[in-house]
Amino acid sequence: MLAFLIRGGWVVDGTSNPRYPADVAIEGDGIVDVGRLDGATARQEIDAHGKIVSPGFVDAHSHSDCSLFANPTAESTIRQGVTTEVVGNCGESFAPFTELARTHLTDRLALYGYDRASTPPPSNVALPYPSTPST
Repeated sequence: MLAFLIRGGWVVDGTSNPRYPADVAIEGDGIVDVGRLDGATARQEIDAHGKIVSPGFVDAHSHSDCSLFANPTAESTIRQGVTTEVVGNCGESFAPFTELARTHLTDRLALYGYDRASTPPPSNVALPYPSTPST
C-alpha cells in the first residue's frame, strides 16, 4: 500500500510534452510511479480530477531572503507551487549581515513590513540585529 496516491490529474512534467491524464504514486519522500494506476491503493488518496499535477517550480529571481523576516512561512510562495528559490541575484542580499550594512538593510526590512520593535521574529530565524530596539 502506498503512502499517497494522486488520482486523475493532468500531469505537466516540465519536459515540454503536452499534459496527460495520470495518477501519481508517492512513497516516502519521492514519486514511485506515474501513469494509469487503477489497481493501486494508498493510505491517503487525493482527487485531482480537473487539476494540474506538476513538480515544484523554481523561482530563479526571488527576494524571499528579505521578505522571510516579515512572512516567515512564505505561504504565498508555497501556494504558487514554488519549492526552490534563487536569491541575492540583484547584487543585494541579507547575508552576510555586516555592521557596515546594518542601517541600509534594516531600512530595507521595514519596506517588507518587518518592524523589529513590534513584530518578534520566529524563534528559528537568526536575527541580523538585536530583537529589541535600541534607543
